[in-house]
Amino acid sequence: MKRAKLSVTLVPALLAGAFWLCAVSTALAQVEVVVTPTVDTWIRARTPDTAYPNDLISVWNREVAGDPDGTTRHGLIEFDISGVTQPIVGAYLSLYSYNDGSNLTRLEQEGYLVTPNGISDSETWNSYMMNFWEDKLESFGYYSLPADSPLDVWYDSQPASAADLALFEAARTGTGKLTFLFKSEAWAEPTEQDPTPWGRRDWGDIEYSGTPPRLVLNVVPEPGTLTLAALGLTGLL
Repeated sequence: MKRAKLSVTLVPALLAGAFWLCAVSTALAQVEVVVTPTVDTWIRARTPDTAYPNDLISVWNREVAGDPDGTTRHGLIEFDISGVTQPIVGAYLSLYSYNDGSNLTRLEQEGYLVTPNGISDSETWNSYMMNFWEDKLESFGYYSLPADSPLDVWYDSQPASAADLALFEAARTGTGKLTFLFKSEAWAEPTEQDPTPWGRRDWGDIEYSGTPPRLVLNVVPEPGTLTLAALGLTGLL
């Protein structure tokens, strides 16, 4: 008889307004925690005093002659990680590419860590610029998607680098919140119908699509956590 290790999924719980799903992996000796946002929204340069609550998370950038910020939209997402009591050793973002009927372009998205915390659904371009600032992350939240990438599917970002994880650990032991800004580069090839290159994606959210972003954290298990194993039949491994 061979001895097979199992990954065990624990019962989901609603903590601090966020959905938490824990998976204990005896093979990796890590606990995976999935957190959904407390806030997700987007801000627009062209309408700097307008908020866009209860909407998809728009990450757009279009180079327009004489109006470089005309259709620039940045996505904002905040997560409550106060329930994470053990060190974070890995992280990535999972976003749902929502099909809203718009033409897609190539997307090159980059992520930023926002300070201080405390964004809201009523955030505007101007209110954000006056009250917050951001630091560029090395790899977390980065996406590179072609224009013909499928819709209505989940996409995982690049994982957090060691430097990114250090920032996340500081947040875990400090405010207990992680706030991110996401920007797009203008990468699409120009056409006769649309001669200005741009990049865009509308990601799923809490209210409008019911497919909120997922912050996936790998954390060190609590000391003394029991590992589970089961007997497997020979030939099944």
